[in-house]
Amino acid sequence: MLSFVQNISQNENQQQLATVDAEPAEKTFRTYRELKKSDIKPISIRIRDRNNYFMRLPGEDRQAVYEILKSDGATIGTNKDKVDLICKTLKIRYDIKEIPDHPQKHKFFVLLDDYDCVIVGKEPYLYDRIIEYFKIMMNFINIY
Repeated sequence: MLSFVQNISQNENQQQLATVDAEPAEKTFRTYRELKKSDIKPISIRIRDRNNYFMRLPGEDRQAVYEILKSDGATIGTNKDKVDLICKTLKIRYDIKEIPDHPQKHKFFVLLDDYDCVIVGKEPYLYDRIIEYFKIMMNFINIY
């Protein structure tokens, strides 16, 4: 049986290599040059540009987030409520899920779409960390 399985995987690997080798090099390079010259640009936000993204938000959105961040718990509610309100204000989708089989029941916060942000922590500290993230990214670090 082992011999049969090894032969199957070797045959599949050889077929994949044959397919790659069969394509002419000129076609591969031509496709590369065409894609490189095309006007299609990635729409994702690079990690190095993330801070600039938040800094370039419209003034009214930045002001609204500033007001949310400096408000006390009596005005808005818990930090979880603040996180939800900040994301709604900025029109950012997010998800919070529990890490499966984690002994301390940690959760992770993920900004969806093209933001590439994941923050991990145990409730309620997770929401504190998310708020700190937004303070730093929007340069509102003077808010306590």
